[in-house]
Amino acid sequence: MGKTIVPVDSTRAYTGISTALPLETDDQDGHYALNKTLTQVVLQNLRVLFKTCPGERVWNPHFGIGLRNYLFDQDTSTTRINLDANIREQVAKFIPIVRIVDLRINSPLNNPAVPSNQLSIDLLFTIGQSELMGLTFESSEAGGGVISSSPTDILSLLR
Repeated sequence: MGKTIVPVDSTRAYTGISTALPLETDDQDGHYALNKTLTQVVLQNLRVLFKTCPGERVWNPHFGIGLRNYLFDQDTSTTRINLDANIREQVAKFIPIVRIVDLRINSPLNNPAVPSNQLSIDLLFTIGQSELMGLTFESSEAGGGVISSSPTDILSLLR
């Protein structure tokens, strides 16, 4: 038998900015877990932006970096320059509160530690006037994933 669905208590105030993805039930937040801080929302939006391919979002065919698509391009400096420009353009357009401080695109061509058919992207950024934050996005033939890191880890990578 599946999990019993408990109706939302309409007398209780639920506070959150947006639904957290992937969808998970959460008795504290109501039916679904919620993002409660701007940082949580921005990190989720960055993950969605990186993992979405242009054309996947209904009514917004230009949304998405399409990181998966770059796996099958030739590993050249031109490809990395195009990906860098695409990331900067997409973030500026769809998440304008994020300011990219530094962006490093690593592939086997420029970093032998990166396995073949993979990309690793180190992103150092601020949200508004906040302190530096960092994320590492990794994509592989297997569908890719996102690994978040602390800003100090990213800072050491970018030196």
